[in-house]
Amino acid sequence: GTDDVMACGLTADWTAGFTALVIVKLDVQFTDYRGIITNRSGAGAANWWTLGVTLNAVTPTLEVTGGAIQAGSLDMTAAFRLLTIRRVGTAMRFYENGSAITPLIEANVGGVTNTLVIGQWFTGAQNWDGDQGAIIIYNRALSNSELTRLHRWASRRWGIAVS
Repeated sequence: GTDDVMACGLTADWTAGFTALVIVKLDVQFTDYRGIITNRSGAGAANWWTLGVTLNAVTPTLEVTGGAIQAGSLDMTAAFRLLTIRRVGTAMRFYENGSAITPLIEANVGGVTNTLVIGQWFTGAQNWDGDQGAIIIYNRALSNSELTRLHRWASRRWGIAVS
């Protein structure tokens, strides 16, 4: 990885349902936050969501305004991981390798004035340093069956065991 960051001109109503899937692997472990994808910039950045890793870069985390969901301690340098977030109504759900991580979290995650950034948590010192094999964003919450099919496709494509 080369700490590449891409700010996308993606206009989305983050208050509506959406689904985001990423295939990632860290090159090295860090002692702070590393972001994969976030909408934590732009005029609406008071309310946001970020998908990345925390706690010595071994804990995949979905953090939103006012809360966080953590997948547990994983070695993010060992293999590619399939991380997915899905927003239905005001509820956010986080999945790691196809398994739902609890709890469900309710949050205000910004609106159309938030800018999507790939490869960063919040500041330049928190850029992702690793591989991002795929990033797929849907402008709606996928159904359970669609999400299962997406996870199976990613599993076959990237050789990631899903449950």
